[in-house]
Amino acid sequence: MSIWLPHTRRILIPTLDHGPRAITRGVVIHSTEGDSLPTSWFQRGSGGVGAHVAVGNREAVQYVSLDRKCWHAVEANGSWIGFEHVAHASWSRDDWMHHHRMLELSANRVAWVLHDYELGRPKAGVNIRSHASGGAAWGGHHDPGGGFPWPHYLGLVHEAYMTHWGRR
Repeated sequence: MSIWLPHTRRILIPTLDHGPRAITRGVVIHSTEGDSLPTSWFQRGSGGVGAHVAVGNREAVQYVSLDRKCWHAVEANGSWIGFEHVAHASWSRDDWMHHHRMLELSANRVAWVLHDYELGRPKAGVNIRSHASGGAAWGGHHDPGGGFPWPHYLGLVHEAYMTHWGRR
């Protein structure tokens, strides 16, 4: 069974698929440390490292079915879905807010994941985590960075969850 996000461009990259994922705990938020979608880097091999979804200012792209493992955060790979954002960990809150459309595109898709996998309402540190929050076990990264607007972003995810995906 393949699971693809609605309203999201599909670019299947088989080298990013590392087998079935038995459990899904939530979504890990990453920043690409680049200024464009990582599609070409993933297509060139990227050492098998990737993400399920990448989000830019104009579109979201899914590379791997959501029910599959994708190498994005070491020990989190077997139980978390990876969302890359075309951004830099060094960005300030203002920088992130300047890319509000990217945050909205991401929030809508994260809300869909939370609803589809029955993970409940969005909760930072529970079903939505930063790559940095996993420490060394998740690769010792520091993204999406201290400027990431968590309260604002979680508000967007919550709104999408309640209006688009969470109502029954």
